[in-house]
Amino acid sequence: MALSDGDIQRIKDWLLARNAFPLRCPICTATEWYTDLVTLPLHSGGGTRTLLLICRECAYQMLFDALTMGLAID
Repeated sequence: MALSDGDIQRIKDWLLARNAFPLRCPICTATEWYTDLVTLPLHSGGGTRTLLLICRECAYQMLFDALTMGLAID
């Protein structure tokens, strides 16, 4: 699912409120990321909407719960 400009701003604001913006990659220290919303399967069935961040430099991946971040989920 494509993220809107508002979603991108919510992500930045959420990270900033936690003193984590700009988010630095723990592997290469880059600060530029690809983003996407994905559904990860749960062991108990169903799935959870997750923000996937992929470092543009080294491809390291981070996952965040989209609902907790306040992202609009369809």
